[in-house]
Amino acid sequence: MELTFRAALPIDAEVVIPLIYSSGPYQFEYVFTWPPTTAEQFLLWAFVSGKGLFGYPIYTVALAGTRPVAISAGYGRQEGKVFERQMLWQFVRFYGMRQTWRVIQRGLELDALTPFPEPGMYYIAQLGVAEAIWGQGIGTACLQHQITLARECGYQRCALDVASTNPRAQALYERMGFTVTQERAAPPAAATQHVPNIRRMELWLA
Repeated sequence: MELTFRAALPIDAEVVIPLIYSSGPYQFEYVFTWPPTTAEQFLLWAFVSGKGLFGYPIYTVALAGTRPVAISAGYGRQEGKVFERQMLWQFVRFYGMRQTWRVIQRGLELDALTPFPEPGMYYIAQLGVAEAIWGQGIGTACLQHQITLARECGYQRCALDVASTNPRAQALYERMGFTVTQERAAPPAAATQHVPNIRRMELWLA
């Protein structure tokens, strides 16, 4: 399938939010779902806002013709720190003061599973492909596009995280040259909500 890539736009939200959600549903549910609010509602709001770790500017959309079929995100340490601070204000605006502390607590629990990118590291996040077209090389193309962006920006290595319950994705990353550097266990409370262990994988670009 022939693909083109472009920066994500707010108008992509309705199509790409399910793809973002599919990249880590149990993690998103654990942190962002507080009835009656759902994780997908928060992701949609954050994406359109253009701020934080889920704002549209950090994403790249893969297009088949004019149709978005996949999405991925990438950022370095400095950008990520800015996005993280923006997200704290997003929590307050979206959830209100009373609920925000609970969101932050759960977010901090999962932060230990996916450590912040180190200096010189480009972090690839939320790679999601429409399930109906799995197996057609789209994930590989998206990952290669992100690696190319990292090289062009002068990063020394790429990193990403994969659930221990997702061998299909891990096999793809290994074919691209990524290797597992560490596995982290989900905190007990998160594990009871089916949050899996997470494996950090890295690729040196030199």
